[in-house]
Amino acid sequence: MNSKTLRLALLAGALAGWGLLAVIGCSKRPGGLLLPNQRPSVDLTNAPVAPDRSNPYFYAYRVEWSGYDPDGRVDHYEYAVDPTARDTVWIKTPRNGEIVFFRASQPDPIVPRQSPTASDFHVFVLKAVDNDGAESERKARAFYSYTIAPSVQITNPVPTPLLEASVTPSVRIEWNGQDVDGQFTTKPIKYKFKLLNMGIPGNSVFLSDPDSLRRREVATNWAGWDSTTADTQFVQFTNLTPSQHYLFALIGFDEAGAYSPVFTLNTNVLQFKAGYASSNGPFIRFFNEFIDFTYQSAGYSADPLREVAVEVPTKVNITVNWDATPVPGSNIQFFRWMVDGNINDQTQRSDQFDYIHWSTADPTRPNSVTLRPLPDGVHRFYLECGDNNNQKSLGILRLTAVTPSFDRNLLVVDDTRLEVDKFVRDPNLKQPDPYTSDWPARTELDTFMFARGGFVWRGTRNPPPPAVVTSQPGLFAGYDYDTLGTRLGLERPANGVLLSRIGRYKNLVWFVDPLGAQYDFHLDQRIQPVTALWAMSGPGLASTLAAYTQLGGRVWLCGGGAAYASLIQFDKRGNNSGQTTVFSSAAQFGELAPSRLMYDAAHWQSQIAVVKSGIRTLRNDYYVRFKHADGQLDSTQYTVTPGWSHFWHAPGATTDTLRSVQYSKLPPTMRGKGGDPFGEDPDPVPATRSPSYSFSPVYPCEYIRDLNAIIEDVDPDPEVAREISVLDTLYMAQGTVILLNKPDGSQVPAPTMTYYHGNQVRQFVFSGFAPWLYKRQDCMALIDFVLQDLWGLERTSIDRGSTALSRSPGGASVRTVVPGPRPAGPRARPGTTRE
Repeated sequence: MNSKTLRLALLAGALAGWGLLAVIGCSKRPGGLLLPNQRPSVDLTNAPVAPDRSNPYFYAYRVEWSGYDPDGRVDHYEYAVDPTARDTVWIKTPRNGEIVFFRASQPDPIVPRQSPTASDFHVFVLKAVDNDGAESERKARAFYSYTIAPSVQITNPVPTPLLEASVTPSVRIEWNGQDVDGQFTTKPIKYKFKLLNMGIPGNSVFLSDPDSLRRREVATNWAGWDSTTADTQFVQFTNLTPSQHYLFALIGFDEAGAYSPVFTLNTNVLQFKAGYASSNGPFIRFFNEFIDFTYQSAGYSADPLREVAVEVPTKVNITVNWDATPVPGSNIQFFRWMVDGNINDQTQRSDQFDYIHWSTADPTRPNSVTLRPLPDGVHRFYLECGDNNNQKSLGILRLTAVTPSFDRNLLVVDDTRLEVDKFVRDPNLKQPDPYTSDWPARTELDTFMFARGGFVWRGTRNPPPPAVVTSQPGLFAGYDYDTLGTRLGLERPANGVLLSRIGRYKNLVWFVDPLGAQYDFHLDQRIQPVTALWAMSGPGLASTLAAYTQLGGRVWLCGGGAAYASLIQFDKRGNNSGQTTVFSSAAQFGELAPSRLMYDAAHWQSQIAVVKSGIRTLRNDYYVRFKHADGQLDSTQYTVTPGWSHFWHAPGATTDTLRSVQYSKLPPTMRGKGGDPFGEDPDPVPATRSPSYSFSPVYPCEYIRDLNAIIEDVDPDPEVAREISVLDTLYMAQGTVILLNKPDGSQVPAPTMTYYHGNQVRQFVFSGFAPWLYKRQDCMALIDFVLQDLWGLERTSIDRGSTALSRSPGGASVRTVVPGPRPAGPRARPGTTRE
């Protein structure tokens, strides 16, 4: 006889026994005649119908019934679940139905891709009781109830079947639980867990067959397992043995008594190894507009090798942001910081300006502090981070505060990696080998930009020697400027442009070419050295250019490779499109973010795309439609933007108002050196190239791919708000590869040169193209616009000539085009240049 048959037989005997001696009462009819009381009756109107295991009923089931008493009234009902001959509990109710909760605790066979369930066999018995206490005949139903078993997931440390977690001798294990069909809560009502020492023989089998642990433990009804309530979803273990391996198992129970029956090494069974406390503190990260650095190891040491060096400006507040990643099995509990103090001194801080003592260790404080301006010299910012396992780490920022002198006008930083002269064919170093790359090579760009003019041009090929070609003055001729090359062979290329050096200049022009921007430290640094911008822009690197912008220096960053060099080390690749590299500020990518130059200084804060193709570069001219009072439609053409003016407090400035300039001085189109389909003649073939040389029709382009409006309150009165756009688009890029479309799918030009004039950094100009790849007169006009119109620099009246080269008698003549006249200022000292 199976268990089900036995239970049904016991039920039948119990019901028969209860029915032998029915209590017979008396009732009084009209006229005084006493008659026996008649028993009430009851019927189940909604109840399970059959004990079919393949068709069970939900464990929270509403049972309904109706009752009748022929000579009185039904007073109440009583029901029992799984009655026995003894110890049966009857539940009394006046209602005609109840939601009855049945136990469902025995795991059902696991079905792939379905939630595990549990079920139990039950008998439900019901009776009615009338007003004289007479009971009706019992009605019973036998059936199976089921529930979806709860699930649990260990969340910290994260379990994996491939690797064991490395934790400290004190570890906190955390989890979540879910009961999808719970009626009073969607979480398990309790948890049970057990920690096993894997050094005990026989326990290792649980790694290859975790479910064998469940089968062993359920046979003893989880004897020896610890329990927690539904609200406690963690356990803390202390004094674990270093180098010992452990296994932690977890189950949850729901309202129906079911437990989570699936044991796996990626959900509720965790393998881990206890390590040593000294090396298991949190991993600290520092970040601000100058640096983004994460320690690769934890620990508490004041060793100078753990100091993160960064130059910062004086006279401005310095914001330091931080966070930390705890080791598996721990949580961050607190941070505290100090500046230039003794880390072993626990004296309480006297007030908010007392930097040399530790701040309050507070887990709720923001992970950021704005320090008052630091005096010149070296300062150390200490950050202590502790976790719930009493492990600590120490981070140290070595801040070298630099005061800018701004005693010089202009520095041009040549951070390109163009082809250098090679003399394999001429050991006498008089005639360089032919260039293998497109114009310009390194010396060609030097001459084009910085030549003093009037000197014999060495190594010419057009015309070939012995003809003599005399150089023209470069496009920077007449300005008061210095140059700085960054191809210095330094172990850390960014050291060639320290803040202490570039901080002497009020204005900075920085060139980065697209090929050099791609060089990294995997290449031979003697042949393909990284750019200084690349070397200061990756994770953990300090950007002196970013610090310079905070000092109040003005920057023009250009060349077609600057955005790429400053962001490529953060590239996620998943959002790149064909030949276009994309840097996005979207959370899932995080490539374009605060603390990065293009975000903080250029204010390109949405999405940047980088490509090289046939692209036209057009001044941002557009029309705005409007309606007159009489209803007539009209339009106004704007070049770049309508006029504006706003408050601006510039260091050393004599006025506090910044105004828009005459943007119409910009060339309407940056025309290619090789001419274009619209009839423009090409520039002359350079003297350093073969007469048959033709300029490349392909141009690098960095552009804004998404909406990038920068709106700021420019009124200095905190009670008055005057919000305007502070990012002007000077040039747009147009081409079939530009990934910018209207809602109807048609292509539109994309911003590729902008001018930021807001309050966060001083005027920052960014060009996503290489000006030197365009016609000489257009490049000259663009340089003059930035230096003179935007920055107010003066230029002496030095004739930079036409597009033609000065040649000795007999040289071929070419058409000359002279740029429009500009007013010349007083004579300035010549820049540091070479031919």
